[in-house]
Amino acid sequence: MLEVFGIAFSIMGLLPSIASVLAYSIPAGPVGMVWADLASAMPTSGGLYWWTHFFASPATRNPLSFLVGYSNTLGLVGGLCSIDYAFSLMFLSVIAIARDGNWTPTDGQVYGVFLLAVLCHAVLSSVMSRIMGKLQTVFVFMNFVLIAATIIALPIGASDRRHSAKYIFTQTENLTSWVSDS
Repeated sequence: MLEVFGIAFSIMGLLPSIASVLAYSIPAGPVGMVWADLASAMPTSGGLYWWTHFFASPATRNPLSFLVGYSNTLGLVGGLCSIDYAFSLMFLSVIAIARDGNWTPTDGQVYGVFLLAVLCHAVLSSVMSRIMGKLQTVFVFMNFVLIAATIIALPIGASDRRHSAKYIFTQTENLTSWVSDS
């Protein structure tokens, strides 16, 4: 049971997910961060198919549900490619930093590292299926430790700079180039 939970938990990837959406929520100020957190907590498992089937006309229910499912599958494949491409950029930037910026990866090198990452994912998930459950369990506990450390470290690190609840839930800021009325 823990291994199944581990798969879902690793897909969510809580800390990387939080870090990846900060660029969208921080420019809206504290209110934007609160709403982004609330929106990310909504469950979506099976919702796409169910609501498509529920709202579509009887003649189009099945084809539209299939289209939604197929689009979701393509999105998951695209997500894997996106993660591996981001990994290749981060990995190669570590090399560039280690060389004091005297090296810049070419597009071919980035693509080669990307292909290697995709190949590693394919081999690991195909060949090592027996130990994947055990690895998932380890990663679940590591995620909990990192989340607990973050929850503990953030308030301690910002103990002298905390804002009031009124500020957090009502203060809006436009840190983008978009013109707003507020």
